[in-house]
Amino acid sequence: MRLNHNLQSLNVYRNLLRTEKKQSVAMNRINTGSKLNSAADDPNRISQSERLKLGIRSLNSCSRNIQDSVSLIQTMDGGLSGMSESLQRIRELTVQAGGMMTEKDKEEIKKEINVMVDNINYLAKNTDMNGLSMLNRDGIEGTPDYIISKISMEDDDIKIPTFQLTTDKLGIEKEQIDISTVDKVGESLEKIDSAMEKVITARSSYGSIQNRLESTFDIVQDTVLAMEGADSMISDADVAEEILNLTTKNIITEASNAIMVQTNRMPSEVLNILRNMK
Repeated sequence: MRLNHNLQSLNVYRNLLRTEKKQSVAMNRINTGSKLNSAADDPNRISQSERLKLGIRSLNSCSRNIQDSVSLIQTMDGGLSGMSESLQRIRELTVQAGGMMTEKDKEEIKKEINVMVDNINYLAKNTDMNGLSMLNRDGIEGTPDYIISKISMEDDDIKIPTFQLTTDKLGIEKEQIDISTVDKVGESLEKIDSAMEKVITARSSYGSIQNRLESTFDIVQDTVLAMEGADSMISDADVAEEILNLTTKNIITEASNAIMVQTNRMPSEVLNILRNMK
């Protein structure tokens, strides 16, 4: 009498190996929170996920560029605001000097005007960010007319202009503000108004650029959020489902082991029966 291989036990063993492999997959997904833990999991989905992650990283870099640019503009606007206040005070004092003033009064007014002029010069030369001066372009060698900032993944760079707003370029050096006579006061007011217009132009330019940057930042953040959501749908594991899968596979494994024990006994039991028949 021929005894065949224990095919039942072999089949149970093969199924057990498959179940254990699925157990390992479920455990990896639970541990990592991702259902894409190796290239073999789903090559197409891994490719999609990696492209999304690359896009997200690029957009996050653009977001940082935008934030840095906004910080730069806000710093420059702070300097321009101080310059504007000083110019307004100079104009106010110059108008006062055109009234009924004694020479002594005019001397005191001129002293304050000179202090304001020095303040404007100081702000123009010292308002910077990380050594980058935007209000004293000609004063620092190599300063470009524009600072270019990458703000999106497309060819959508933004140019942030630099200005030359020291008092010599504004035309309001100390000796140029003359309040000695009514006629000189009138000429000085024209120079002050011209300087004020240049400062206003710079602030307006920076203001419009800041608005654009902040609008672009919102768009970039919305895009990043959408891409992160898409990547999550592709790669994130459903932990509850994986726990259920793992529990199911554990039960199957225990049952398979029990069945293997029984099927492995069958050949020896048959042999015992044959021996007893002799």
